[in-house]
Amino acid sequence: MIRAYYNLSMKEQAPTAAEKALVITQERMAEYGHPADVYRPVASLWSGYMGVVMSPKDVALMMVLFKMGREMTKTGEDNRVDMHGYLLAYERILHREVQNVVVPVTKGT
Repeated sequence: MIRAYYNLSMKEQAPTAAEKALVITQERMAEYGHPADVYRPVASLWSGYMGVVMSPKDVALMMVLFKMGREMTKTGEDNRVDMHGYLLAYERILHREVQNVVVPVTKGT
């Protein structure tokens, strides 16, 4: 499935971090639910601790930064897979927000 998604043949190289992250994030969504819902309580906890309002999008981006810091300390594929995964979660949160936007309809004069 992943290879078809990325248009890769079976003879090509091993799955990339991005490919692995796609599979993992799909599994996580099936198990835990949408990242906007999963990250909301984390955002609430972090907001209380930091004294600033944080959103599920902030959680996803902060986790990318956390993994970047790890990668800077000690490089590892799991860091890169996780970075991709958190970026995918961020995109899913953005996508949901766009879907939930209601554009008011105004009557012409």
